[in-house]
Amino acid sequence: MNQTEIIKLCRLVKALCPSQVFDEFSPDAWGLILSGYRYEDAKSAVATIASAPLEPGRSRYIEPGHVIGGILRIRRARLDAF
Repeated sequence: MNQTEIIKLCRLVKALCPSQVFDEFSPDAWGLILSGYRYEDAKSAVATIASAPLEPGRSRYIEPGHVIGGILRIRRARLDAF
């Protein structure tokens, strides 16, 4: 992922997780962890994570490690389908 895609991913996470705090340094930190992954896979992983049921009154937080776990599940599913 490039820096523009990292910023888009952070904006998506913030939109889906309004309680999650991001600052001007967050994209740099997320990019440090996620730069080796495809944006499309990360976006799909975030969508899957955010669509999981959530108890009323609870807030959702998505970390880079959650995104990596989702990406690995996506890749595993692709390999299984192949």
